[in-house]
Amino acid sequence: MVNGGQEDDVYEYQYATLTVVGRNVPLVLAVEPVRHNSNWEGDDGDTSSWAEVVDRLLEQASELVDIHLVMADRTFDGHGMFHVLDQKHDVNYQIPKKTDSKRLRADANKVREDSGLKSLVEQDASLYVRDGTAYIDVESDETLGENGYSHDVTFMHVPADRKQWDTSPEREIPYALFVTNRSDDISPMDALGFTDRYSDRWDIEIEYKMITPLIPSIASKDYRMRFFSFVFSCLLYNMWRVTDHSLKVLISEAYAEYGRGAHEKRLDTVLPLNDYLASSIVLLFGRGFDPPDATA
Repeated sequence: MVNGGQEDDVYEYQYATLTVVGRNVPLVLAVEPVRHNSNWEGDDGDTSSWAEVVDRLLEQASELVDIHLVMADRTFDGHGMFHVLDQKHDVNYQIPKKTDSKRLRADANKVREDSGLKSLVEQDASLYVRDGTAYIDVESDETLGENGYSHDVTFMHVPADRKQWDTSPEREIPYALFVTNRSDDISPMDALGFTDRYSDRWDIEIEYKMITPLIPSIASKDYRMRFFSFVFSCLLYNMWRVTDHSLKVLISEAYAEYGRGAHEKRLDTVLPLNDYLASSIVLLFGRGFDPPDATA
């Protein structure tokens, strides 16, 4: 479960997480180590595809919550992953798409060049899984149709920043391309609302910034120790989030005016992470340690 670096004897440790985001509190539901280019295991080096990693994450998370929409960054753009999400787990997805085909690049240019076009939606596009797609056995997969047909997708070209709605030709407006498997009709205006939900993923970026300082400093190169330290840090983060949310509930019950307004997405943090860690240490050492069991 280690990534091979560009030089010999250089290893990297990478982990993928699945986090539930929403109006209350973001929580890490699943963690998976990622293995890429493990050249020391063979001539070619074993690599776990992103479709396999996401499949394992969803298997874990589905035991805890019902999943209806999956949002991931552009790293996870791939036919194998789209097929796993739609056919195996039956969930909707919304993921930034690379303009890796002539048709998509032409559509992107059309949006940028037409000053009167604010967004562009292409529906009823078909996704096909070909032989050689990582993690997908095309020959034995019963969900695949003729020529490897998997499911229909929709491409949405929308402004990368909603503030930049000025479509004057004097200024180039950055546009983002998203792909989704939503089956209902999506108008250009609907696309803006759907893609706005993608901003909820920023919870994950903030989450990583808070988890990283919690990772214990260890010198061991044993991937099991490294993986344990990361999972341990995720558990600390979850405990803090749950504690903070519980405090908000208690305060809301005592002070009715503290409740969240209709325009507010989430209440501000009541218990800062540093205070939570400090109070945990005080409680731990304040109680002292129980003596070891003489029979153990």
